[in-house]
Amino acid sequence: MITLASRAARLAAAALLAVPLLLSGPSTPAHAAACDPLNRVVGDINSDGIADVVTGIPALDGRRGGVDMLLSDGTRSLVTAASLGLPSSATSDAFGNAVATADLNLDGCSDLVIGASGRNSGKGAIYLAFGSPSGTLVNATIKEAPTGAGLFGASLLVLAPQEWNGTAWVRTHQQVVVGAPWSTVSGHQWAGAIYVYHSAPGDTTLTRETRITRGSPGVPGVPALSGGFGGNLAGKGRTIVDGDAIDDVGTAVNAGSVTILSATAAEPTSFTGQRITQNTAGVPGAAEDGDGFGEAVALRDGHLAISSSAEDIGDVSDAGSVQLGTWDEATRVYTPGRSLHQDTPGIPGSNEDVDRFGYAVSIVKNLHDQISVAIGTPGDRVGTITRAGSVTLVPINTSPRLPAIRISQYSPGVPGRADVKDHFGTVLSYLPGSTDGLIVSTPDEIGPGTWRGSVSYTRNLTTWDSLNFDHPSPETQSYARLFGGVLAQPAAAR
Repeated sequence: MITLASRAARLAAAALLAVPLLLSGPSTPAHAAACDPLNRVVGDINSDGIADVVTGIPALDGRRGGVDMLLSDGTRSLVTAASLGLPSSATSDAFGNAVATADLNLDGCSDLVIGASGRNSGKGAIYLAFGSPSGTLVNATIKEAPTGAGLFGASLLVLAPQEWNGTAWVRTHQQVVVGAPWSTVSGHQWAGAIYVYHSAPGDTTLTRETRITRGSPGVPGVPALSGGFGGNLAGKGRTIVDGDAIDDVGTAVNAGSVTILSATAAEPTSFTGQRITQNTAGVPGAAEDGDGFGEAVALRDGHLAISSSAEDIGDVSDAGSVQLGTWDEATRVYTPGRSLHQDTPGIPGSNEDVDRFGYAVSIVKNLHDQISVAIGTPGDRVGTITRAGSVTLVPINTSPRLPAIRISQYSPGVPGRADVKDHFGTVLSYLPGSTDGLIVSTPDEIGPGTWRGSVSYTRNLTTWDSLNFDHPSPETQSYARLFGGVLAQPAAAR
């Protein structure tokens, strides 16, 4: 059974796992001559015009961690702190517990920001590693956690705002956003903080820092023992969205909340915030114990998706729901929209206990209509197979809307097979392009050898591929989610 936890708590739990793994799979290098500065495909490490598949493995090698990197040309490599030319990770560093892709130095090859929230006894750190035409990461640096931070790097986001100069979109001041949900704030342990690092075009020093906590100027709330603030990040342009599924709302314990933090082009380092709960006017439902509102969040092109996968629907326990709304960055106005669950007309399937509809959400473009929300339901029953898991693609910006579609390992072309407790759809991400691809993790899938966990991806919903890791000895249920528990999240632009 999947249990409710904030993103930070899941990452902390992942850092407690330990089984050595060996990378498997052939590589066939084919390298470009140089990075193309005009390349705008986020997540394209070798600048060949196609986004690459990057998976964090924080439990690798006694929790030292690693990152699996598959380039579009078939080259596959394992990235560790040592392979980047930096001091090797220590046990429990959890290198790879969060990964973001962005072109930080604006050369046309995308770069990686990698979290290691367990480093230095849980203070945390992040790593920057820069793409190259060969696909090899170069010029890596490490940034240790600031004083007072805890689990620094548990979540990551890169904001890449762009402005129209009359002929083209130009990237301006990018911002690397780092969640540290166990930070001490005003004497309160585990209150949580978000660190924003501002850079001029091409500046990757990460020295200009803004620290945001509950109670910061313009930010609602007060610091308190929670371990949730900063643990689950999404965003776009100059907006940061933080979901805190374990936030209390009045007397409702773990009801959950979302904080929207926004800045302007004139003042990109000054963020103001607003807090949204299921008690906010216009938001469907009501704040109740254990709903976990904000467990997963996604923001893109003005559409904001917020999940409550532990929400009960009627007498169905943990059926889950997803709230859709819009965010106007210019006016800083959030407008609530409709609520979706598996008994909503047009949504495939039906509400069942522990479906956890909305455990993961992502917003994709041109894959199934112009803009769709991808909703992971890892506890979903597929046919007669319990907890096999599914993903639902719901168009959200057209009227009349196209029908929603449901994807599982029974769907044509999807690798693997639906088995009990595979939990297909536990983590979602997308591959940017003129048509986005979709990445789906099945972290509890057991293969025919000794591997556990897989990642499936598609660029067109017709052709799918999958990845897995092998390791030398059989594992037990206690080592679940070794591969596929972390997927890289692309930088958010205009």
